[in-house]
Amino acid sequence: MEHFERRFSDWVIRHRLLLIVLCLAVFIAAFLQIKKVDPTTSYRVFFSKDNPQLLEFEKLERTFSKNDNVLFVLTPKSGNVYSKETLKAIHWLSSEAQDTLGKAWQIPYSMRVDSITNFQYTQAVGDDIKTSALVPDPNKLTQADLDRIRKIVESEPSLVGRVVSKKGNVAGVNVTIQLPEKKALKASQDDTLSRSKFLPCTNTTMQLDHDSPNTAAASVVKDAREVACQFRKKFPNIEVRLVGMVMFNNAFTEASVNDVTKLYPLALVLMMVFLVALLRSLTSALMTVVVMFMSILTAFGLALFVNTPMTPPTMSSPIVILTVAVANSIHVLVSFVFQLRHGHDRISAIKESLRINLMPVFLTSFTTAIGFLSMNFSDVPPFRHLGNMVAVGVVASFLFSITFLPAVISFLPIKPSQEPRKSVTGMTRFAEMVIHHRRKIFYTMFLTVAVLVAFVPKNQLNDVAHSPSPLLSP
Repeated sequence: MEHFERRFSDWVIRHRLLLIVLCLAVFIAAFLQIKKVDPTTSYRVFFSKDNPQLLEFEKLERTFSKNDNVLFVLTPKSGNVYSKETLKAIHWLSSEAQDTLGKAWQIPYSMRVDSITNFQYTQAVGDDIKTSALVPDPNKLTQADLDRIRKIVESEPSLVGRVVSKKGNVAGVNVTIQLPEKKALKASQDDTLSRSKFLPCTNTTMQLDHDSPNTAAASVVKDAREVACQFRKKFPNIEVRLVGMVMFNNAFTEASVNDVTKLYPLALVLMMVFLVALLRSLTSALMTVVVMFMSILTAFGLALFVNTPMTPPTMSSPIVILTVAVANSIHVLVSFVFQLRHGHDRISAIKESLRINLMPVFLTSFTTAIGFLSMNFSDVPPFRHLGNMVAVGVVASFLFSITFLPAVISFLPIKPSQEPRKSVTGMTRFAEMVIHHRRKIFYTMFLTVAVLVAFVPKNQLNDVAHSPSPLLSP
């Protein structure tokens, strides 16, 4: 094995220019696929196409209707839904009258709006049966009308617990949404402009792309938030919150995007600080980051090339690939810097570093990739996609760290700092402490692990991502 390692390190140095070009070509080809990123907001991606439960659910939806919705939850500060002001607010959202069409109806793909004010109430008037909205005009309500409305609502099972709480302190306006499955007709420019005039809370002109269910869901969320923005300005004494299936699904994508745009850069900065402190070389730290980015983007590019959907689980793959890529690069660079500090020239230091680390880095990457590939046995497609993406990223980080990284640093003027030697360093003291108290540490950790493992049976596994308690419960 040592003979192979030496031959491989010699081969890398001999063909370093070719390796740099090939690695960059692979990276660029994968990077060009990034433009195809289209994060999905549909919960259906968590089921395979032949899943029997999903097939039955889709059959049920075709027979009746979909349950995709946006729910405006209204909480009056007075604690009383059956007031003139609150009913005016509900009417403002849900009115079906052509001259005063409710704002909730203007949300894209809205099929139906349910509330206590537009509830179709049937009553006998003489020999006739009259059906009309329960509150056709809230401006004309008297106290007697408010008492009558409350009595009617509280006796209607389809309203209580659905669009109004039993205590009458919270109300809801439920908007049923019909999102396109594959490709919907584009809305005309006139329709977009006509709806945009009702959304003054933004200065940007709405540009809705109705070709994709993902962008359709995002446009629904955007318009719903704009309506809520207007509501808060018009009715400051009533709190409004947005929930529902569409909001819930979109929250996963927004959380993933928030991680990518905020948490990942913060993690990158902290990692750079620790890498510079560890390697004592800014160039080495930057090269580690380069290998990390190349590994992550290669995994994403290849996944997009085979049309892998971008879901919340797959969006977490960069942090896993980052960990392995940094570890692989650190192994090579630390040994390289160590050899430089002990008098080796740059080329011989690279060769020795590759010889020492080739097998450890291979075993780490191989076992990690195999572990994540085992996720292909999962019934949930996004978890299979996550496993495949991480496996590809880990393999890419291994290849880049043993070819591209040593080839590049062979051209860079890296000079290790000549720090003064110390007889006892912090890590040396820590190692000596562990060895000296090895028995105490062993028994303490053994008991700690045993106690924690005893609580494992208390874990309950389920697929409920949010609280099952009904929002409008008392």
